[in-house]
Amino acid sequence: MVTVPLILLSIPAVIIGWVAIEPMLFGDLFKGIIMISSTHDVLAQVGSHFHGAWSFVLQGLMSPAVWLAAAGVLLAWLTTMKFPVVAQQAEQRFSWLNRLLKNGFGFDDFNKAVFEKGSLGLGRGLWKWSDLKLIDGFMVNGTAQSVGHLADVSRHMQTGLMYHYAFVMIFSVLAIMTWVLFF
Repeated sequence: MVTVPLILLSIPAVIIGWVAIEPMLFGDLFKGIIMISSTHDVLAQVGSHFHGAWSFVLQGLMSPAVWLAAAGVLLAWLTTMKFPVVAQQAEQRFSWLNRLLKNGFGFDDFNKAVFEKGSLGLGRGLWKWSDLKLIDGFMVNGTAQSVGHLADVSRHMQTGLMYHYAFVMIFSVLAIMTWVLFF
């Protein structure tokens, strides 16, 4: 799934790198933007040996790191494909190292215990507090309960008796006038 996008991204990266290596590293592309002290100008020393992108690639392929990596790949291929007995004996002899490497030096277990379970616990705690108690409990159900209590109180005001309604109107007008005059 991820291989195809990586290949599609690497093709233009190689082409752009091939074309732009000389002006970027040894030309004036970054003149006035990146300042290099003459005492620490390593690129000038590398640039004196630069004879094009292909020679740069060949010089990189001659480095010890590339040869050691190739030797490691060859050794792994030989021990697993051609001589599987050697791989099995090495696995048995160094079983502790095999377990250590398969367990990712214990980092996977640590990350699972600390970060994964910790974030799940934090999420559950926040869900219980914010969603269940605050939103569902206080805002949704609390609003419904408040309306229910208000309806319980206000239904006692609906008696059907005219003098109760007159009393409520007089008391309301008095409350409004008090509010306007003193506040």
